[in-house]
Amino acid sequence: MLTALLLPLLAAGPVTPVVSNPDPPIELWINNDRRFFPSEAVRIQVKTREDGYLLVLHADPDGRVRVLFPLDPHDDNFVRGGKRYEVHGRAGREAFDASITGRGMVYAAVSKEP
Repeated sequence: MLTALLLPLLAAGPVTPVVSNPDPPIELWINNDRRFFPSEAVRIQVKTREDGYLLVLHADPDGRVRVLFPLDPHDDNFVRGGKRYEVHGRAGREAFDASITGRGMVYAAVSKEP
C-alpha cells in the first residue's frame, strides 16, 4: 500500500522549490535592543519593501493606541520602498518616551492606496 501512495508522487516529476522574497514587507528598528528605563526616549526606524502609504502605531501598556506616523492626519505618509525612515515625535524629538511600567507594542502597516 505504501508503494501505491508513493508512485503517483514520483510520477509527478521533480518539485520546483518556491523562492520567497528575502525582504519582509516592513522592517522596524527600535533602539536600546527594545529595553528601556522609564521615561527613556524611544527611537524607531522603518523600511518598506515597496513604495506605499505607511502607518505606524504605538500601543502603550495601558492599551491606549497612538498614531506615530504620519504625525498629523493631513501629513503625506507616502514612503519609498528600500529607504529607511526615522519616525519623529513633535518638535523633531524621538517617537515617544517609554512607559513607567509594562510592555507596549509598535505596529506598522503599508498599503498601495492612501
